[in-house]
Amino acid sequence: MDAFLKNFTFQMCAGTTLKKTAGSHILLSDKPVRLVKISPGLYNILQRIRCGESLLDLIKSCSPAQIKSVTNVLLSFSAQGFLSLHYDGRPVERQAYPAVTVVIPVKNRPEEMKDCLHSLFALDYPRDKVEIIVVDDGSVDTTRDVVRSFPVQLIGFSESRGPAACRNIGAGKAKGEIIAFLDSDCTVQANWLQDIVPYFALAGIGAVGGFVDSYYNRSGLDKYEAARSPLNMGKRILFETQAKNTFYVPSCNLLVRKDCFIRTGGFQEDLQVGEDVDFCWRMRKHGYPLLYVPAGAVFHKHRNLLLPMLKRRLDYGTSEASLYFRHAEKEKEFPVPVCEGLSFLALLISVILLQPVYLAMNGLLFYDLYRKTRKISKLQKKNSRCLFLSTARSRPGLLSTLP
Repeated sequence: MDAFLKNFTFQMCAGTTLKKTAGSHILLSDKPVRLVKISPGLYNILQRIRCGESLLDLIKSCSPAQIKSVTNVLLSFSAQGFLSLHYDGRPVERQAYPAVTVVIPVKNRPEEMKDCLHSLFALDYPRDKVEIIVVDDGSVDTTRDVVRSFPVQLIGFSESRGPAACRNIGAGKAKGEIIAFLDSDCTVQANWLQDIVPYFALAGIGAVGGFVDSYYNRSGLDKYEAARSPLNMGKRILFETQAKNTFYVPSCNLLVRKDCFIRTGGFQEDLQVGEDVDFCWRMRKHGYPLLYVPAGAVFHKHRNLLLPMLKRRLDYGTSEASLYFRHAEKEKEFPVPVCEGLSFLALLISVILLQPVYLAMNGLLFYDLYRKTRKISKLQKKNSRCLFLSTARSRPGLLSTLP
């Protein structure tokens, strides 16, 4: 996997600067306005990134014990918007590509299964490094006949045991170093594995999730799913090591190291919905970081009729209670800081009750903006008005519309 490292580079995002003062080293971001104090060692690494060094050159100067922690910090800064991570996609030696086993659970989906397998056989990845295992969950139609028409391994249950059990039995038979979980109602881009697999070269990564796009694009519901599907994790890198965070990646586009899967204990087979959330949370408890990259797209054939779509959303919602019962350490974060939240609430109350007096509470917000602007302007020596507007844009509510 080290052959892929030479193709990775971190870059400073626009509006991000490094400052060295008498007493500290600081990383600053303009939009949104943020300030992080960093160690002298990390300051030197970021200086080297600013000079264009590749990730491979950076970690060559690190001790083996430091490589994982340095990589994790840089990935965290990428997720926060201070850095951007780039993979240039240059080909590497054939022997460098790890063996991948694709595991697909299916039940009564012959046409979807046919489309899925056709897309897999068009992958731009060394064919002898890809194994495909389809686990049939007690289908009573022609699904198994469709699967048998392709040169893949088929495992069949006599009666339904659920998708988690299917994934577990498939993973147990996997020969690959990496297990790629895919749903039967998905098709893949030709570069699916080429885009995602290289990220396992980053030290310590346990699993990587890729982008999930909509297969359909005709109706208004299709466009809504393309933009707001719970399977779509967005267009920026996400990375998490902390066990308390609720971040996860859906199992319709989830690649996992086999040793990580075994140590985590696989999917919980009593869960019919949310088993991927549970797996990701347990995996991170075992110390494996989880990475999401907006690449390696799969195309999901979502439920494109209103009632089936709403029923599926209800399933997702009702699974939350069970998940939080199993993971009592998880904490939902309040996304709005107290000062900004109170200010927006005051504005809302004043509009509803037609009582402008409540707007006086907005003084809290402007005081907070003024305080933060003063603190950062001393370090950046930029125009205070520009910093004030930039700080305001990063706050929820009506101020986010400032020019």
